[in-house]
Formats: sequence, C-alpha cells, structure tokens
Amino acid sequence: MKFRSSAMIVVLASAGACLAFAQSTVTVSTTDQLVRAIGSNRTIVMKAGTYLVGRTGAPANKNVRWDQVGEAWQLVVNGVSGLTIKSSGGNAKILGVSQFITAMAFEDCSSVTLSGLTAGHQAPSECQAGVLGFTSCENVTLQGVTMTGSGSFGITLQSCQDVNLVDCVVTDCTSGAAALNDSNHVRFADCTIEGNAAYPLFFIQDCDSVRFDECGISENSGQEFVSVNTMAGFEGIGFYDCTISSNAIDVFTNSEEYPDFETSSFSENQFGDPAEGMGEGDYSGPEGDYSGPGYEYGFYDHPSGLCLLFPPWWTSEENEGIAVIYSNETDATILFFAVYDLPKNYDARNKRKYFDEGLKTYLLTLKSRDATVASIRQEGDFDENEDFISLSYRGSGMVDKKKKVYLFVRFVMFDGRIYAISGSSGDEGLVDEGSELYQVLESTCVPKG
Repeated sequence: MKFRSSAMIVVLASAGACLAFAQSTVTVSTTDQLVRAIGSNRTIVMKAGTYLVGRTGAPANKNVRWDQVGEAWQLVVNGVSGLTIKSSGGNAKILGVSQFITAMAFEDCSSVTLSGLTAGHQAPSECQAGVLGFTSCENVTLQGVTMTGSGSFGITLQSCQDVNLVDCVVTDCTSGAAALNDSNHVRFADCTIEGNAAYPLFFIQDCDSVRFDECGISENSGQEFVSVNTMAGFEGIGFYDCTISSNAIDVFTNSEEYPDFETSSFSENQFGDPAEGMGEGDYSGPEGDYSGPGYEYGFYDHPSGLCLLFPPWWTSEENEGIAVIYSNETDATILFFAVYDLPKNYDARNKRKYFDEGLKTYLLTLKSRDATVASIRQEGDFDENEDFISLSYRGSGMVDKKKKVYLFVRFVMFDGRIYAISGSSGDEGLVDEGSELYQVLESTCVPKG
C-alpha cells in the first residue's frame, strides 16, 4: 500500500505540473478583449477586424504597461512567456492610433509568436515610431505577419536573441525595413521587403549572426541599403539566395566591407557607386573602392550657434526654451538649454566656479520640469578646443519618485554662456560611452563657413 500511495502522489504531482503550464486559448474580437487576454502560456485568436491601440491607457492587465506618449498610450507587453497571437484566418489588423507609438511593443518576453496579422498605423502620415518593437526578448517568431507603413521601421529589435521572421512582408515604411541593435541570431526567411524608404533600409548595430534567406527585396528607395556598425564588421551577416531588384538607393553601404551576397541575384537596381558590381546575374562583390556618405544625419542648429548631429530616426523639437532631441526607437532623450550667463568681467581662473553655478541651475531645471531629482558626478577633466570648453558628468535620477533614469551630461561654455546638453534613458546601456546617445552629445560642434 505504501508503494502504491507514493506512485499515486507522483502521478498527481506530474499531472499538476502539466496543468500549470497548459496552453489556454482565447478568441477575441475587440481591442479591450485582446489586451485583457494577454498573458503567459496562452494563445489569442483574433477575429477579422481592425484593433485600434493607444487611445487610452486601458484596460488594465498585470502583463502589460501603458506608457503615455503625447496624447496617445503605448501598449507594452511585459514579462510574458509562451504567448501566441494569431489571426483566425481573416484579416486581423493591429493599428497604433498615433504616429508616435508602435502598434505593439514587447519587453522582457520569451517564446512569443505572432502569426497571420497585419500591423501598422491608423493614419497614413510619416510616423516617428516603428510598427513592431521588441526589447530584451528571446525566442520570437513572426509568421506571415505584414508590417506596413507609415511606421518608421517595420521591426525594431533591441537586445534580443533568436528572432525568426518567416514569410513576412515589410512595406511602405518611412525610414527602413529593420533596425537591429545588440541582437543575435536574427533570421529573415522567405520575406518580402518592398516599397520602403531606405535611411537605411537595414540598420544593424552590434549584432551577431543576422541572415536573410530567400527574401525578395525590391522597389525600395533612399540613401543606403545596409548600414552596419559592429566591431566585427559584416562577419556573420549575409543575404543568401535573395532576389534584389528594382531598388533605387544612393549608397549600398557605409562600411569598408560587404556582407555575403554570393548566392543572391541583382537586377535592374540603381545603386550609387559601385553600381557596376551589382548588375545582372550573381553577385561577386563590388568593384573598386567605395566610400559613401552613409545615411543622412539630422542637424540641430541651436540658437546659440552650437549644433548637434543625430541619426534620421531621431527627432528634434523645442519646448519653452528647451530643445528636446529624442530617439524614436528607444527612450533615449537629450535636453539642450542655457544654464549660466558668464559675467562681463569673465576670469578664466574662475571657470570651475562658473561651471558649478551652471550645474546648480541644471539640477533645479530638471526638478521643476519633470520632478527629476538627480545626482551626478564629474567624469574626466575640462575639454578645451578652439571653439568651446566642455565638462562632462554622469549619474542617475528619479523621475517623480517612480522611474529611475541614467544621465550623461555635457556642459559647454560658448559665446558668453554655459549650456547643458543632457542625455537620459531608463536603460543604463543607452547612455554608456559609445552608445548612440553618447555619440550625439559628442557631435557638439560649431558649424564652419
């Protein structure tokens, strides 16, 4: 009897474990039903129809977060595992209601599958946000998903692993098809990428193992086909058995190297130099040396006479005397404003005092602007050139006692004033040396001529 009792306990325990991880299925027909159904170990079947996302920060669900962006609300699926969202066979569309939000965003998720859906934006304007975004996710599959503009990029990956897009379509996006940052083992298979802007078409930064298999890439136009910014160059990045046709793009790549294209075919493209290496037939590598301008940087010309350069997926605007420059793909933001007027009897021996006064004003401005209480420390010594003197600080702060942000600040003394150029993000890695935000701050210059 003892033995049989133990066996029964084992069987019951095993059955309980299976029940705990069973995949449940929910069928939905409205946006509210879709949001409420999001959770781990779940399949959500969407009936045909249009699901508008972002009008309000509701409904509530412990598995999602609503981030307010302007007058809209960004839906962020957070921390789920084993989630499948698929169309029931009809045309299910998920559309963001604002140009400043993605249709859906995912953070810290694993084993997520999207199948048979169309994602995009409600208004056909030039959007500042992508269509679908994934941050710190792994084992993601998009099967038969259409990502349509006017999103900036069809898909954006940040710090993701093992992402597969199969039989997907990316079309009509206003910046490019894909922006991949710090993500590994990414594969596009049998995908159609057509009719997009190319600023660049593919942006790949700090990624390992990115491949395109049997994809059709056609009728895209703009400045750059593929931009790669990694220590390893194009190692592990390739286009295999792809058909690349009828594209009109100024610059093929800003890299000194080229990805693997040997099994792909090129036809009827209009590429800038070296176009002769990418004509009819198999691709065997471009001929001659090639150096192009890469993608066109944005240029912020501050009233002070200072300027910043930033990538095309960043936006600049001014609000109550403070310039705000921000990434449309991450939460990286830069504030640019004056913090101290130098006295008429300026004495270079007192520059430390002047910068300290500017630091005080900067901290008070953050506190009054958005209730940020910050603590920063000096990083390095004064940096002096023929145009200005600068001093950098790094630290962190709390916004409204709720959200931690990391800060990298450059104070610049120029033409009788000290300016704070302050970068911030909730992700410490986005303000580290070498990050995109850091490079924008380091681009501070005085235009010549």
